Amino acid sequence: CLLFVTVEMISKGADVMSVEFVWNWFYNLTFLATFELLVDLVKHAFVLKFNDLAPGVFRDYMAEVCLRSTRHSHDNTHRVIGFLPMASACLLIRAFLPLGRKLARFIASQALKDACMYVSITIAVWGAAVLVKLVVGLVIEALARQYIARHRRNYPHMWVHAD
Repeated sequence: CLLFVTVEMISKGADVMSVEFVWNWFYNLTFLATFELLVDLVKHAFVLKFNDLAPGVFRDYMAEVCLRSTRHSHDNTHRVIGFLPMASACLLIRAFLPLGRKLARFIASQALKDACMYVSITIAVWGAAVLVKLVVGLVIEALARQYIARHRRNYPHMWVHAD
């Protein structure tokens, strides 16, 4: 959802190099995250209430998702959860093409020393993003394994036929 907002902000001609853009983006981030959490809470409450389900259903579903995601290779994780990455990839391309053109024009208008600095900063930010993605993936996998261990310890009767 935030990616849609970012694409709209960029396509409407927002100056991505300005401090105002960054503050607006963080404001939108907090707004979306807060209301996404509230909507999910209300949605799950309605699902539980009107389908006569116990809250333990989500606990068991979470254990199943954690178990499947730790059993499969990382290349198939999006299939386990049912996430199709193609739509997000298209949206990222849609967002970053105008951003790339703006940055290229900005860098071309600078002196060679400043342009090299901006390119090196961009490469460093990209490298940091890749590192953060790897660390987040490892943390999520470790948390999934901990959740499975705790679920097996607390609900051993559900794991009789597992593995």
